[in-house]
Amino acid sequence: MERIEGTQMLLLRDHLQDESKVHGLLQQLEALKTIKVVRKRGRTLSFFADEQQEPAAIIMFLNSNTAYGIYLADNFYLLALRHFGTARMRSQHRCTVSLADEKSTCLTRFLERLIFVKGKTDPMLN
Repeated sequence: MERIEGTQMLLLRDHLQDESKVHGLLQQLEALKTIKVVRKRGRTLSFFADEQQEPAAIIMFLNSNTAYGIYLADNFYLLALRHFGTARMRSQHRCTVSLADEKSTCLTRFLERLIFVKGKTDPMLN
Protein backbone atom coordinates (compact mmCIF):
# COMPACT_ATOMS: atom_id res chain seq x y z
CA MET A 1 0.00 0.00 0.00
CA GLU A 2 1.34 3.42 -0.93
CA ARG A 3 0.47 6.45 1.14
CA ILE A 4 0.05 9.84 -0.48
CA GLU A 5 3.10 11.58 0.97
CA GLY A 6 4.96 9.11 3.15
CA THR A 7 5.20 9.79 6.87
CA GLN A 8 2.81 12.48 8.13
CA MET A 9 3.90 14.84 10.93
CA LEU A 10 1.68 16.32 13.61
CA LEU A 11 3.40 18.91 15.77
CA LEU A 12 1.41 19.83 18.86
CA ARG A 13 1.95 22.89 21.02
CA ASP A 14 1.78 21.75 24.66
CA HIS A 15 2.30 18.26 26.07
CA LEU A 16 0.80 19.27 29.45
CA GLN A 17 -2.45 20.20 27.74
CA ASP A 18 -2.77 17.44 25.14
CA GLU A 19 -0.55 14.47 25.97
CA SER A 20 -3.19 12.70 28.06
CA LYS A 21 -5.73 13.03 25.21
CA VAL A 22 -3.24 11.78 22.63
CA HIS A 23 -2.05 8.89 24.80
CA GLY A 24 -5.62 7.82 25.71
CA LEU A 25 -6.89 7.85 22.15
CA LEU A 26 -3.83 6.04 20.80
CA GLN A 27 -4.20 3.34 23.48
CA GLN A 28 -7.82 2.74 22.48
CA LEU A 29 -6.96 2.52 18.79
CA GLU A 30 -4.10 0.17 19.58
CA ALA A 31 -6.49 -2.06 21.55
CA LEU A 32 -8.70 -2.22 18.43
CA LYS A 33 -5.59 -3.24 16.44
CA THR A 34 -6.03 -0.36 14.01
CA ILE A 35 -2.61 1.09 14.78
CA LYS A 36 0.59 0.17 16.56
CA VAL A 37 2.22 2.91 18.62
CA VAL A 38 5.91 3.26 19.43
CA ARG A 39 6.65 5.90 22.05
CA LYS A 40 10.16 7.34 22.17
CA ARG A 41 11.78 9.79 24.53
CA GLY A 42 14.93 11.78 24.00
CA ARG A 43 16.72 12.22 20.69
CA THR A 44 13.46 12.68 18.79
CA LEU A 45 15.30 14.38 15.94
CA SER A 46 16.31 10.95 14.68
CA PHE A 47 12.66 10.54 13.55
CA PHE A 48 12.54 6.80 14.14
CA ALA A 49 15.54 6.22 11.89
CA ASP A 50 16.47 3.07 13.81
CA GLU A 51 13.13 1.37 12.99
CA GLN A 52 12.96 -1.15 10.14
CA GLN A 53 9.79 0.37 8.71
CA GLU A 54 8.94 4.05 8.53
CA PRO A 55 5.91 5.07 10.58
CA ALA A 56 2.70 6.25 8.90
CA ALA A 57 2.76 9.27 11.21
CA ILE A 58 4.81 10.91 13.92
CA ILE A 59 3.21 13.00 16.66
CA MET A 60 5.52 15.36 18.55
CA PHE A 61 5.18 18.21 21.04
CA LEU A 62 6.99 21.55 20.90
CA ASN A 63 7.86 21.50 24.60
CA SER A 64 8.62 17.81 25.18
CA ASN A 65 11.12 15.21 24.06
CA THR A 66 8.39 12.57 23.62
CA ALA A 67 7.39 11.39 20.15
CA TYR A 68 4.79 8.85 19.08
CA GLY A 69 5.42 6.75 15.97
CA ILE A 70 2.19 5.41 14.50
CA TYR A 71 2.15 2.32 12.31
CA LEU A 72 -0.90 0.85 10.58
CA ALA A 73 -2.04 -2.50 12.00
CA ASP A 74 -4.33 -5.31 10.84
CA ASN A 75 -7.62 -3.43 11.31
CA PHE A 76 -6.40 -0.16 9.79
CA TYR A 77 -9.56 0.14 7.65
CA LEU A 78 -11.52 0.99 10.82
CA LEU A 79 -9.86 4.40 10.72
CA ALA A 80 -12.03 5.51 7.81
CA LEU A 81 -15.37 3.73 8.19
CA ARG A 82 -17.86 6.56 8.55
CA HIS A 83 -20.53 4.97 10.73
CA PHE A 84 -18.82 2.12 12.52
CA GLY A 85 -15.15 3.01 12.60
CA THR A 86 -13.10 5.42 14.62
CA ALA A 87 -15.14 8.36 13.30
CA ARG A 88 -17.59 7.51 16.08
CA MET A 89 -14.89 8.38 18.61
CA ARG A 90 -15.17 12.06 17.73
CA SER A 91 -18.46 12.27 19.58
CA GLN A 92 -17.35 10.07 22.49
CA HIS A 93 -13.93 11.52 23.21
CA ARG A 94 -12.44 14.93 23.37
CA CYS A 95 -9.97 14.55 20.53
CA THR A 96 -9.32 18.23 19.77
CA VAL A 97 -5.66 19.09 20.17
CA SER A 98 -3.74 22.35 19.71
CA LEU A 99 -1.27 22.50 16.85
CA ALA A 100 2.05 24.34 16.98
CA ASP A 101 0.61 27.24 14.95
CA GLU A 102 -2.13 27.75 17.59
CA LYS A 103 -4.86 26.23 15.43
CA SER A 104 -6.67 23.12 16.57
CA THR A 105 -7.51 19.84 14.89
CA CYS A 106 -9.28 16.59 15.69
CA LEU A 107 -6.77 13.79 16.21
CA THR A 108 -9.08 11.13 14.74
CA ARG A 109 -9.41 13.13 11.49
CA PHE A 110 -5.64 13.30 11.24
CA LEU A 111 -5.38 9.52 11.71
CA GLU A 112 -8.15 8.83 9.16
CA ARG A 113 -6.09 10.46 6.41
CA LEU A 114 -3.21 8.01 6.89
CA ILE A 115 -4.78 5.13 5.00
CA PHE A 116 -5.81 6.64 1.68
CA VAL A 117 -3.72 5.95 -1.40
CA LYS A 118 -3.37 7.92 -4.60
CA GLY A 119 -6.64 8.21 -6.51
CA LYS A 120 -8.76 6.13 -4.15
CA THR A 121 -11.16 7.45 -1.53
CA ASP A 122 -12.43 4.14 -0.19
CA PRO A 123 -10.01 2.19 2.06
CA MET A 124 -11.71 -1.09 1.14
CA LEU A 125 -10.52 -0.69 -2.47
CA ASN A 126 -6.87 -0.74 -1.43
